[in-house]
Amino acid sequence: MKLGTTEHIKFKMLMRRLNLSQWQAVGVLESIWHLTARSCPAGDIGSFSNDEIAVAIGWDGDGNDLIDALVKHGWLDQSDEHRIIVHDWEEHCPTFIRGNMARHQKQFAKQVAVQVAKQNEQQVAKQVAMDAELQPALDVSTNPIQSNAIQSKSSAAHPSQVDPSASNSPPSPPEGEPPVGGEGTVGTDTTRTLLVMMLQEWNLNVAGAGFKQLRTIGGSRATAVRARLRESFWRENWQEGFEKLRTLPNLIGKCEFDWLVRPGNLEKLLEGQCDGWFQSTGPPASVPMRSRFETPAERMRRVGEQMLQEMDNGSGGETIDDQVIDVAGRVLQPGDDGGRDGGLLQLPF
Repeated sequence: MKLGTTEHIKFKMLMRRLNLSQWQAVGVLESIWHLTARSCPAGDIGSFSNDEIAVAIGWDGDGNDLIDALVKHGWLDQSDEHRIIVHDWEEHCPTFIRGNMARHQKQFAKQVAVQVAKQNEQQVAKQVAMDAELQPALDVSTNPIQSNAIQSKSSAAHPSQVDPSASNSPPSPPEGEPPVGGEGTVGTDTTRTLLVMMLQEWNLNVAGAGFKQLRTIGGSRATAVRARLRESFWRENWQEGFEKLRTLPNLIGKCEFDWLVRPGNLEKLLEGQCDGWFQSTGPPASVPMRSRFETPAERMRRVGEQMLQEMDNGSGGETIDDQVIDVAGRVLQPGDDGGRDGGLLQLPF
């Protein structure tokens, strides 16, 4: 124990809480640290139960009371990963333990807890950002035609409530959204509704056939979809493209949603240009694989068997002794060396 520890306020509070004298409190803390150095050098003393810790250090009282007092007065810290860890163990542990941890590339329990907490915070922040990005689309009615019809009926029933200063021209869309109205354009609300429809349609039908699920349509992906929705062909045929894609398992993992929203790919898909992509090809089933790798010796044997069969059938006027084949298995006439000196092989029949 370092000099001055017994004068620290939290040391005196521990003495009071457990009704200990100074030498008893010193013994409790030293026993906790010795147990940690011997059995859990990373500082994760929570791997033991409270009763096990009490028995290990010779504490006669209740183990829960002991641990509660040590946690309350700052000698142990609670941890989501390790239940409890020794307070600042990585700073105050013996030097040889730090050396061993570094040599074996291990981390102290507090360092692991800090990293896990940081990763959790990043994951939460990422999820919040994704939810915020998708929320405007989810707030839009999934049936804009019905919403427009209800609004039209309301205006017709209460013409006095119509603002006479309102212009017939559509309002300017927010920055980054496609313009409203006009040839080849899609309104902001309609675009958001289509994004939701595409997300649901893909995950329910296309992903059900084996393609990857989509978590959201946002960022650069949403930008690409908005660009395609400015094309009349894409607006009218994207659902047919989804239906066609789910019937082509050879495109799974290769032609996913992000591929489909690239310029020209929907047209290729519907024209059938992708039907045969990535399909494995092999030798015809009627051709044995072994015959594709026939050696010269196997070929000579096969040709010889064919010749014997022909002689047995009485075909051909030559005797078997008159027939000669070369190393490639070609039948040669007597005296023909096949264009090579010494290249003939007489079959020993």
